[in-house]
Amino acid sequence: MHELSIRQSLIDAVLDRTGGQAVTGVSLRIGSLSGVLPDALRLCFDVASAGTTLAGARLRIEEPQAHEHSREPGHTRTPDGHAHTPELIPLEQNLLAKNGLLAERNRGWLAGRNVRALNTMNSPCFGKTTLPVLRLTELVDRLQAGFIEGDQETSLDADRIRKAGRPVVQINTGAGAG
Repeated sequence: MHELSIRQSLIDAVLDRTGGQAVTGVSLRIGSLSGVLPDALRLCFDVASAGTTLAGARLRIEEPQAHEHSREPGHTRTPDGHAHTPELIPLEQNLLAKNGLLAERNRGWLAGRNVRALNTMNSPCFGKTTLPVLRLTELVDRLQAGFIEGDQETSLDADRIRKAGRPVVQINTGAGAG
């Protein structure tokens, strides 16, 4: 979910390098092993670049092939035919077990205080902040609600929530979540 901050960094970098000149297209190369979802970058590029010299620019993303795995365990081949033997590290544990225990503890704590919590997760620009803020603004006299906003780098969503008159706690997660 770090595509939002990557997209903003891309826009900032292009704007810095073009010195205010109009831009008609941006080409980007993203390897398939990078962990970046090209569709998530494309999703709101137009919205994020509106009002800048990038407005209306076409985002072209090239997605080069990664290494192909051979049928032999522990061997890979690159598209140019060179053989590589990666180091394999067996991992046989539930990586989310600690998170599950913490979530269960949080649910119990909240239930004991008669607090209803909703967790919204999705890709950037899917309305995780916009829709609840709009709805809660309509219900301002009938419903007490606050937000815990998690973001990798920015406080943009938390600032929008605060501007709508709702209490918010910002958590910057770095590369861990978005």
